Amino acid sequence: MNSFKLSDKTKIIIVICIAVFEIAFIQFNKDKPRIAERPTVTSEVIVNEHVSDNSGEPARAEVIGDDNQPKTGDVVVEENAASQKMSDGVGETDFSIENTSSDTKISSEDKTLDVHYLDVGQADAVYIGYGDFDMVIDGGNNEDGPFVVDYIKRQGVDTIELLVASHAHEDHIGGLDDVLEAFPVKTVIDSGEVKDTITYRDYMKSAKQRGATVIEDDTRNFKIDQYMTVEIIEAVDDDKNTNNNSVVVKLTYKDVSFLFTGDLEKEIEEKILTKGIDATIFKAGHHGSSTSNSDMFLRRIQPEAVIISAGAGNKYGHPHSEALARLKKQTDQIFGTWENGSIIVRTDGINYQIDAEEIVTMEDANASGLGSESDDYNETIEVPIDSWFEKIVKPAKNPVVDIKIEPIVIEIN
Repeated sequence: MNSFKLSDKTKIIIVICIAVFEIAFIQFNKDKPRIAERPTVTSEVIVNEHVSDNSGEPARAEVIGDDNQPKTGDVVVEENAASQKMSDGVGETDFSIENTSSDTKISSEDKTLDVHYLDVGQADAVYIGYGDFDMVIDGGNNEDGPFVVDYIKRQGVDTIELLVASHAHEDHIGGLDDVLEAFPVKTVIDSGEVKDTITYRDYMKSAKQRGATVIEDDTRNFKIDQYMTVEIIEAVDDDKNTNNNSVVVKLTYKDVSFLFTGDLEKEIEEKILTKGIDATIFKAGHHGSSTSNSDMFLRRIQPEAVIISAGAGNKYGHPHSEALARLKKQTDQIFGTWENGSIIVRTDGINYQIDAEEIVTMEDANASGLGSESDDYNETIEVPIDSWFEKIVKPAKNPVVDIKIEPIVIEIN
């Protein structure tokens, strides 16, 4: 029998075919775990998955909070090989969600953004917590200061990175001098309008004496981390109506966003229709007044839920029936502080929950009659404004704004 011999060309073809088959087999099976395979946790972990250094290597541990202890719900451990998220040893915590964009529950694996709409009666005050970043928008009336301070302290806050005074009316800045005295505040943003009132003077004096950087609102973006941003949307300056000078703030955390417009009224709402004002959660303008919350404005926002901060039986008749009717064209998920007390919205950036039970109906409109739509405060001071403006109020030009959180890096053994 003649021996069978392969030519050199045939041998090469066979070798190539075997190599191609092996490569295809490896690629097909590389993501399939072996039976009973368990992830290997290395000694180097990332606490808070969003932290990294500039070396290209994964950052070690960012410790959030006082005494090098992470805050509850903030800890995420990420494997440096498989990038699989694990719980912090306590197990996964689910929060019941009654008002949400989907049926998926918020997990403790996700960093949460908490927005607290404080019950300060016929006034506004909002506390925002996101990991080690703390923010305040307005502080209620003068008498609300101690309540606002106590509420923020109970959230475990040590420093406020950003404080926004929406505009210079007493029901928005009245309690801010107490807040400024109680906490170190890094940066203050306000409308830039100077008012000759005792309330304004107390607020600004506290800000300056406590060393906060005070800047006038302008179009700005603060990137807190890769997922969370705070945007200041410029509307107008120096309007004769103090309400219209309100600072507009938009928070965006992944797919969920929040819009705050102070007491901005309809004629100025029209000026920001093209400025990316769409939001998941909207705090109704001017306590639910008919002078705000125009149809066109709300159609641009397209809110899934609305929070109204107002006082029971207030003399202005907020929320007005006209405004409620316009809001209800957008959503039935409308909640008021006068019925629910302080309202908390918590989100992992995909889903959200609203800690409130009573939904506002048309029967809640004008509970105290039509009232007055004027919020002007005639609280004048007894000294000429220019005698203290130059020394206390006048802001620095082009200040350096730094609200970034400095991580504490430790090594896990």
